[in-house]
Amino acid sequence: FIPLRLKNAYERLLLVVSQGMPLTVITGEAGTGKSFMLRWLFDSLDNKTHEALLTSLMRRERHAGWLTPRLLTLFGAEAATSPAEQIRAVALRMDELANDKKRLLIAVDQAQLLDHADAFEEISSYLNLQSLGEGTLSFVLTGTPDLARVVGEIPALRARLAYHLEIPRLSREELRRVVDIQLERVRKLLADKKVDLALSDEAKDFLAQEGYDPRLGARPLKRLLQRRIQDPLALKVLKGE
Repeated sequence: FIPLRLKNAYERLLLVVSQGMPLTVITGEAGTGKSFMLRWLFDSLDNKTHEALLTSLMRRERHAGWLTPRLLTLFGAEAATSPAEQIRAVALRMDELANDKKRLLIAVDQAQLLDHADAFEEISSYLNLQSLGEGTLSFVLTGTPDLARVVGEIPALRARLAYHLEIPRLSREELRRVVDIQLERVRKLLADKKVDLALSDEAKDFLAQEGYDPRLGARPLKRLLQRRIQDPLALKVLKGE
């Protein structure tokens, strides 16, 4: 299930990337589909026209040097001995891409973990490489709503920001649709036991409300269904009720 608003947002993102815009920022609360959109974008790119790096930050990055090793791995380049040599090696590969009329897309998920101006400086440095042709390099950053404010406070990035896409929370109807999808999975598990499952709209609304967390989106819903429905039903089946 892909909400229409997410499909529309993805189409706008794809247009921006195809135009070679230097920097796009996607923000929203957890569970709104930001990471899904990046994977969708990554899978849809034509490798004849694009080279792409998709990286998800797992920890806070406070210094420059977090990005270059990832690019060296993408290009299959040997690790250089110094940071300056590493950057030169990456710049050389970028020149090769430009000569081949290919674009490089760097997508960074959870970019709110870039926790210091020095970490963002590495992005600015690559965008400012004079050897690159216009539209050769694009960044897409996703993160919590605060990410847009942080990027806006860094002049070098603010000047390159071409598009900011804010993804809203799931609506009540979308949450109910997510509940329906999860319930259908439960029904398939119960089918072998010849047990049917039907819930009222009120019950679905309750699950949607209880299964939504502002920090995690709708991710807790699966655990809620396990605790509220699957486990009690499994116990009744074992008891022969």
